[in-house]
Amino acid sequence: MAPCVREAMLGFQGIVSTWNDLGMLASLHNKYERMALFRLPASMKEYLRGLPDALQQSMAQAREPDAGGPARVFIPTRPTVLAKGERVRLLAVVQGGHRASTPVLLTRTSGAKDWTQTPMQLLGRRTYMAELVAPEGRASFLEYYVSAKIETAKGVVRASAPLEAPARSYGVTLLAVPA
Repeated sequence: MAPCVREAMLGFQGIVSTWNDLGMLASLHNKYERMALFRLPASMKEYLRGLPDALQQSMAQAREPDAGGPARVFIPTRPTVLAKGERVRLLAVVQGGHRASTPVLLTRTSGAKDWTQTPMQLLGRRTYMAELVAPEGRASFLEYYVSAKIETAKGVVRASAPLEAPARSYGVTLLAVPA
């Protein structure tokens, strides 16, 4: 059963893209994974007075990181409106069983050609944070995306959120603050 639980959990992890998906993944972990990979073996151990070696090996394999997982970055919650000068925390999650460079938040105002880069800070467990700051001035729109280089078995790949960045980016409408 352990390999099937692993397959189901990794399959769902591969589609995670919002906080709601993360909540569902946590719920699956707390129920499905805990029941199959913790409570059932604990009951078997109590009944059998130990666990067979094959079962222990299967359990260890089910808990190994997914080194072959897709290298990707996603932003679970994206702001869409900010007042001039307002700041908001922007989180990015880097997925896959690979080592990642520090992701970078890239921003530019409407009409600007160049992107401004801000390194993101590691909060823990592949979750990074940077502040998205609405610039002062006349701009009415701010574009942004996150980019990271991720080491895989096949070499270093670039992953971004959204996937098509920089050709496509996320956007924030900038509101004028009444005087």
